[in-house]
Amino acid sequence: MGKATMAILKHYSSTPAKPMHEDCPEGKNSWCSYQASLVCPEKAHKPIQDPFSADLYKILEPIFKKLGSPKFLAVCENCLTQNPNESLHHVIWGLAPKEQFTSQQETNLAMCLGVMLFNRGIQHTLSQLLPEVGLTVSNKMLEMWSKIDKDRVQGIEYKAEAETRVHRKQMKRLQSRKQDGFRHVEGEQYKSQAFHEDGQERKGKRKQKVDVPMKRG
Repeated sequence: MGKATMAILKHYSSTPAKPMHEDCPEGKNSWCSYQASLVCPEKAHKPIQDPFSADLYKILEPIFKKLGSPKFLAVCENCLTQNPNESLHHVIWGLAPKEQFTSQQETNLAMCLGVMLFNRGIQHTLSQLLPEVGLTVSNKMLEMWSKIDKDRVQGIEYKAEAETRVHRKQMKRLQSRKQDGFRHVEGEQYKSQAFHEDGQERKGKRKQKVDVPMKRG
């Protein structure tokens, strides 16, 4: 993985005069056209159009070396992902939405409640907190909170199944193909600065118009 990390920087810094593809994967099926062309000459090598400059390479090299160091990559040994962190963030932002202003006290409270809800569930959290503020917890409330926690766990387990992940990826690819087909038929509906450029074009056309005097009968 460390070698593959450095391959990114070297690959996009390579020039025809100074190729640096030694860390790129070898073989005819390599994503690197340089390495693929060494095995299959019929696959022409396509040089990088705008490679990183030598100065930029010197700036980025220490960062990529750190990302590819064995000490840094040791945290990947357990094959963990960022999904738990993103799930926790989702709970916190549900209590303190990012699009709304919240004070530091409100944000800290949302973080504390979010961690408790994420780790222990709504039943345990509310059954411990509500009595502290003088509210009585009934058996019916405990049953409903337990059902919420149970549905949450079942939903997570369902999304984590291999078949569900494959189906989700297939649906995303299908949606992307539909969007590509719509753009092909209807054209691009929005482009950055399109309204500004269109307005400037119309304004320029109005300036080019020449007033023609009308003939009097």
